[in-house]
Amino acid sequence: MGQKLTLRKIGRTFLASAAMGVIAYLVHYVTVKYLRNSAAVILAIISGMISYIVFVILFDVITEEELKELPKGEKLLPIYLKAKKLKNNIFGKKISK
Repeated sequence: MGQKLTLRKIGRTFLASAAMGVIAYLVHYVTVKYLRNSAAVILAIISGMISYIVFVILFDVITEEELKELPKGEKLLPIYLKAKKLKNNIFGKKISK
């Protein structure tokens, strides 16, 4: 436990949350025209969950060590590592400080 909370980490978390909110809103806005409101809300929630996970990985909000500390984190680690590898292949490797 006891991970260091920095302004950079808070900012990245906020960006991931804001991006998720925009995507969820847009999905609801578009789908409510064609589906019932309840179906549009469910699609917006699912798209929000998926987009938040993508943005958390994209913005480096969570580290391997932090993921291991979470409940079931060891089971999520292979998926996380594959996603990080894909991110690095697409955007290039980031040099850590």
